[in-house]
Amino acid sequence: MLELIKAIRLMGWKHMWKLGHGYRLGWADMMQGYFAHRTMQALLNVGFIDELLAKDRVNVASFAASRGLDKDILNALCEALYSSHLLKKDGLDYRLDSKASYWSRSSAAGSSSAMAIRRSLNRWKRY
Repeated sequence: MLELIKAIRLMGWKHMWKLGHGYRLGWADMMQGYFAHRTMQALLNVGFIDELLAKDRVNVASFAASRGLDKDILNALCEALYSSHLLKKDGLDYRLDSKASYWSRSSAAGSSSAMAIRRSLNRWKRY
């Protein structure tokens, strides 16, 4: 807290307000893409996305039990993608949102679903 007061004294209220406003606007968008990317990779690794593409909807509790995964952690990952509008939620069942429906179209074109999603994620990968 002392560092914040020193920065305000040095730079002034107006400049610090502009910096804080820019931080709030840009940081959330940048980090949301990063976390969505990593969440998709985690769900790909456990086979959840393949299950979504094979079936219309997947129940988190039954999927976690069949794979020996923690239901709460899997649900938290699905909630993160639900907040990004990539999944739709019906209780503990999840299905792909229309924003992510192009994955099923690209996987139907002949390549495996996991590879199609990995290619689309790598297109958006930022270093």
